[in-house]
Order: sequence, then structure tokens, then C-alpha cells
Amino acid sequence: MLMTIYSPIGTTLARLYADGDDVIFLNDFEATVSRGKAKDFGALGGPVPFLLVGLPASGQAVVTYSVAGIESVRLSDTTINYDPAVYPPRRVVIDHGNRHIEIEHLESFVDPSTLKAPEIPSDYRCCVPPPL
Repeated sequence: MLMTIYSPIGTTLARLYADGDDVIFLNDFEATVSRGKAKDFGALGGPVPFLLVGLPASGQAVVTYSVAGIESVRLSDTTINYDPAVYPPRRVVIDHGNRHIEIEHLESFVDPSTLKAPEIPSDYRCCVPPPL
């Protein structure tokens, strides 16, 4: 899975790539990169990338469904709410400790081609954890 995060003016802010348990987080805004196992990424690891696009994932503590989709997911230290509860999600709200993040999905698509890990620019600083 590759998730690209854009700014309000359309520039790429970050990219989250997950292949099984392997994760690469490219912070294009700050020119940093972090790679490792999903468990090393806290709020961005484990099932969270799938939950951000409205797909159920294994290991959740509490999932609340409506007729149209997932309403909310409660992980051990993170709550994800979908407003409205539809698939694909339109607005996803993440609360992780004192952090509050709102994601507005403008479009989603599935590309049937084989996904490759993103190229890491040589000028990116290594091993900087994501700001979550």
C-alpha cells in the first residue's frame, strides 16, 4: 500500500509505504525518511494504514460499524473516527494521546500494477521518526 499525503495547495507532504510488516515513511515536507517494521511506527504502524483508507484490519480492540461502513475503531492508545461512516471514507479523525489529526479524502483509487517501494532521495535525512 502506498498512501500519499498532500497539502491544501496540492504539493506532496509525505508518503507512507507498507508491504506486509515493512514500512517506509517519507516526509517530503522536511526531507526525512524512516524505515522499519510496523511495530516501530507507533500510531502509523500495524493496522493503521489500512484503517486510514477505511479497510478493516486484524487486531483492533473495538470496532463500531454502521450500515454504510466503519464508524470508529479504538486501538489501545488511538481512536479513529469516520465522519460520515461510509466507504470509502471522506473524513478520518485520529486521536492519539494529545495529538489530533483530521484527514480529508479527496479521492481514492486502486492501481492493479505491482507496487514497488518508493525511491528515497539521496538528500533526505535518515532515520527520523514520523511526527506522530
